[in-house]
Amino acid sequence: NRSDFIDLSRAAEERNHFSYLQSLWEPIPLRERKHIPRCSGPIKHCCIGQCRFESRVIEPESTAYDKLFVRSTLNLSNIGDVFESIHWSLEGLDLPWCTLWLVGDSLTSDHITAAMCQLTGLGYEVTACDTPFGSSDYGEDNQFCDDFDDGRTARTVEMKSNTSEYCRNIRLRHTSEPRKIKK
Repeated sequence: NRSDFIDLSRAAEERNHFSYLQSLWEPIPLRERKHIPRCSGPIKHCCIGQCRFESRVIEPESTAYDKLFVRSTLNLSNIGDVFESIHWSLEGLDLPWCTLWLVGDSLTSDHITAAMCQLTGLGYEVTACDTPFGSSDYGEDNQFCDDFDDGRTARTVEMKSNTSEYCRNIRLRHTSEPRKIKK
């Protein structure tokens, strides 16, 4: 019976691919972990172990918590590198902002949240904010921007750094519905 046939070559191929993906990440040694702050930003979603749903957290006492401390074996860029590249590509234009605008599905707010958390960890401060972070699943983090309410609805986070060489003023924007972007 053909439906009972197991394609062993396909299974081996998938196993090799999974092993390859695992090889792209290595554990961060305990001695280095003590220098990593548990939280890098002003909301719970900037904390190691916080899941997308506010009610789900992997606590430091959990055996799964150690598995969260990995780093890539590849030379990956971080958000700071991205803005340095933007700075150099726009050099001479004297623009007041470096802007990262993400257009896509509902995960764009997750990406903006992650960018804000990483930039906060790099010394940036949130100066304006008018976007919900995630859906109601984010819990109280979804109301973070209420403190900055100035009536705008552009789904924007503005950040400033007094120490960065590149892009002292950053604007993070997102939309999950590209067809609604207005010129």
